[in-house]
Amino acid sequence: MGFKKLLLTFIVLLSVCYSFAQVTTSGVTGVIKDDKGQGLIGATVKAVHVPTGTVYGTTTQEGGRYAIPNMRVGGPYTITVTYVGYETSTYKDLYLSLGSPLTQNGKLSDQSKSLSEVTITGTRNGIISSQRNGTSTNISQRQLTELPTVSRSIQDFTRLTPQAVPTYSSTDGSPLGISFAGQSNKFNQFSVDGANANDVFGLSATGTNGGQTGANPVPLESIQEVQVVLSPYDVTQSGFTGGGVNAVTKSGTNTFHGSAYFLNQNEGFIGKNVLNQVKYPEYKNTTWGASLGGAIVKNKLFFFVNAERNDISTPLPYNPAEAGSGSKFNLARLDSIATYVKSLGYDPGSYTDINKKQYATSVFGRIDWNISDKHKLTIRHSYVDGSNYVISRTATTMTYGNSGYYMLSKANSSVIELNSNFSSTKSNVLRVTYNRIRDSRKTSEFPSVYLQENSLNYNIGSDFSSVRNSLNQDNFTIVDNFTLIKNKHTLTFGTDNQFYNTNNVFLQYYYGYYNYKSVPAFLNNNAAPATYGISYSTKGGDDNAPGKIHAAQFSVYGQDVWDVKENFKLTYGLRIDLPVFFNKPDENAAFNASAIATSNNVNNTQTPKTRLMFAPRVGFNWDVKGDGTTQLRGGVGLFTGRVPFVWISNAYSNTGIAFIKSSATPAATLRFNYDPTDIHKGAYIPASGAPTEIDVTAKNFKYPQVFRTNLAIDQKLPWWGLIGSVEALYSKTFNNINYRDLNVGPQAGNVALGKDNSRPWYNFQRKDATYTNVIYLDNTSKGYAYNLTVQIQKPLYKGWTGSLAYTYGESYSVNDGTSSTAYSNWRFAYNTGGLNSVSEATHANFDPGHRIIGYLSKTFKYAKGHLATTVGVVYSGFTGQRYSYLYNYNLTGDDVSGKTGSASLLYVPTDASQFANLTVNGTVVTPDQQFQDFKEFSANNKYLENHAGQNTERNGARMPWESHFDVKIAQDFYVYKTHKLQVSFDILNAANLLNHNWGWSYYLSNQSVPLFSVVSQTNTPTFTFDKTKMNNINGILRPYTVNDYLSRWRGQLSIRYSF
Repeated sequence: MGFKKLLLTFIVLLSVCYSFAQVTTSGVTGVIKDDKGQGLIGATVKAVHVPTGTVYGTTTQEGGRYAIPNMRVGGPYTITVTYVGYETSTYKDLYLSLGSPLTQNGKLSDQSKSLSEVTITGTRNGIISSQRNGTSTNISQRQLTELPTVSRSIQDFTRLTPQAVPTYSSTDGSPLGISFAGQSNKFNQFSVDGANANDVFGLSATGTNGGQTGANPVPLESIQEVQVVLSPYDVTQSGFTGGGVNAVTKSGTNTFHGSAYFLNQNEGFIGKNVLNQVKYPEYKNTTWGASLGGAIVKNKLFFFVNAERNDISTPLPYNPAEAGSGSKFNLARLDSIATYVKSLGYDPGSYTDINKKQYATSVFGRIDWNISDKHKLTIRHSYVDGSNYVISRTATTMTYGNSGYYMLSKANSSVIELNSNFSSTKSNVLRVTYNRIRDSRKTSEFPSVYLQENSLNYNIGSDFSSVRNSLNQDNFTIVDNFTLIKNKHTLTFGTDNQFYNTNNVFLQYYYGYYNYKSVPAFLNNNAAPATYGISYSTKGGDDNAPGKIHAAQFSVYGQDVWDVKENFKLTYGLRIDLPVFFNKPDENAAFNASAIATSNNVNNTQTPKTRLMFAPRVGFNWDVKGDGTTQLRGGVGLFTGRVPFVWISNAYSNTGIAFIKSSATPAATLRFNYDPTDIHKGAYIPASGAPTEIDVTAKNFKYPQVFRTNLAIDQKLPWWGLIGSVEALYSKTFNNINYRDLNVGPQAGNVALGKDNSRPWYNFQRKDATYTNVIYLDNTSKGYAYNLTVQIQKPLYKGWTGSLAYTYGESYSVNDGTSSTAYSNWRFAYNTGGLNSVSEATHANFDPGHRIIGYLSKTFKYAKGHLATTVGVVYSGFTGQRYSYLYNYNLTGDDVSGKTGSASLLYVPTDASQFANLTVNGTVVTPDQQFQDFKEFSANNKYLENHAGQNTERNGARMPWESHFDVKIAQDFYVYKTHKLQVSFDILNAANLLNHNWGWSYYLSNQSVPLFSVVSQTNTPTFTFDKTKMNNINGILRPYTVNDYLSRWRGQLSIRYSF
């Protein structure tokens, strides 16, 4: 038996199954001394969680050190320290933060010299703590309730992390994911109570289960606290190369507590369009919910439950029938298309007033059982049922009302966790989780039609990726961490394993995909489409040809937290991950024997290689003066992430065996056809042996890994209890993704662009006509990111808390993997030397730039405690997103399947020699006039002017700076004892409420603009520039638009009764 097989067998026997271990608890550490400064061995330390009566205890070891792990997050706690012959010390009102154990030192005096017990009220300050070394942010229950949010998403609070950059939908403001430290949001890890709440398949923009429907994995009402970690040197934490987000949920207490709440947002709570002062159309966003928690058996058994329902109906922007909407479409043209399609027996839906609808129903339940003082058991389950009609339009892209798709999702997540403190030196955490996710799509039963004309795009019929699209996931996990305290050392040994089971159906173009370069070609049906696509099962009939993956990732690790000195703590450890795939893609023997496969040493059954991935880490914390005023912290380490399984699944689906996927320039005789009685709705099915796409994986493909290091200093300042921090964070790519098409034909010359500027030309030829694209998934080690942060924080004191941070960062990557399909990840890699030439790191889509993030909250109590007003404010100011200038069609002749793809970076011309005549509204615009228009446009968009005679760069330009204030005002009415009625109003982009010229946001679809339209797609191309397709913002033409929805102020009224 080989070494790796032997190791695999050992790990399986040891651990059975796997999870990326994440933090769910906190703890207390410290040193107990006598009044002479000597450590007391054998002192008893007892911690009581006051709300539940839960007792934790230990005794001090050598040097008076003690540690109580695996404690509930929150508080208040009371800690009592006793020792024979010494007075008792009691510490009250202590609160524990998630993943950041509290340091509580103590001094006991000789009983003969003391008259009474010493009682000390604790203070909250997790910023200067011996447990901190890496870059992290903790978000407390107070922040979750006092700061503004409308979506009630965790993203609205993780954005408080200085190194974070959130993204929101331009249509309805819903979260679209968050980037940490300049990395892709696909590389984040999100866990709730230790259960992986990530969409591990990688389809959701938010990165969470149910995220495609806009649903949260658990209701915000159920969340107790959140922690964001970017460089944790604790090796039990893994699964990300971006950021790790750990959330823990609420639990019951000895006192019954509950709530009932209603939230409402409508068009009256949304401001006017900032450009034309048009009111927002009819809109509805309502949430109903209730929670209840308490004791089943006092001090022993507790419960917490929460149920919530959310319904949203959102109007689409860029209504062409609305004056000043920004839409570039002609109503008569839209109507002529709709009339023709209706004549075929299909209603395409509205092209004016369109509302997208979504709902989510969430149920959460948790049981906590104090089995004994040594053992605590938690069982919890969450259920989410969501639906979202996904449809969008922009100024230059029209989607008819019935051309979207319904995203349906049901997610069940269960966790069982046993925390055991066997003795004062031995403890253990055992956690078992199961996630069951069922996602599917529904769309119109009509072929997918995509029309392009004069830089305008029209979508009619079914969504081409949604006719046969579903995903079932069953993921099981077990993690076990054993901790041993030995003198100055806290040793942790663990295993952490997860089994993934996915069943993915994805047949694009199932009803046929017709792409025309002009509207008349479709309306007259007298010409073949420019591109035609079809997918069908080789078994025929209604078979869906699912791609199934059975995989696991096994992990073992060990670490030591060493108290080198009382004021210096060193954490070091090693984590070993082992990805394993239990099944392979169906073998395509013909392909594997082809010249393409043999010359490139690829095989379509290849999966990521089973290999050990080592992740050593070292972190430190130095209390410089030993008095908690100055703290130096930092560390270095390797972090192994997870690869979205959708990227791996492409090789399991696109084998050319189970189904055929064909996309190419069709025969000149092909015409649009619709037959509602046919399973493929009349789409043309090529003869047996038609060219198909094959996706393959590199033999040595590795999971994502980054090297990351940080260095920070935290300093207590002499004013108002403020703490200042300066921190540097650096990430270097070890393994990331890159793609090539192995079937691109040989270079056939060069593309001439301007003087002394050329690009390779491939003449739209393939090496082997048996296949369309042969997409090869490989690794790259190129890319890096850095962040520099200055921050001032105000820990909670007399109701005040706040923070203000400035961060500057840059991020470089080769391929950001923005798509779920291998072909799209290849064909939309912006380039100047051809799609296979993309190998150097350039500015990433997630490049952060400058960012200021701050918040402040304060509660004012008055009227003898009967009334209270809380005000919470969040400010975010940041440089706009980066974007690229492109041609609208492929310019290098290497994207044979999709000639109309836009990934060729723009060359900025210096004369009119390659412009062609353009007709706009019946008027001919000459090349000279177009060039003059372009020069004027460039003068107002300096990046173009500064790059005249040069190729533009990927993500070389930026949109303008944005500033946004969000405010929450909550009024509390104390009805009786703990019964409280709260009325609150959350206002996002509040500055726009005061002045419509404030708070503007900007948008550009896909962070790119196809500036020139290619007329002659040859190695001597010609193109046009239509300035009317640009956007007039305050009298200046811009490539981007003012984001209609995000530029308006948006409010939400909430009513909440609690006891």
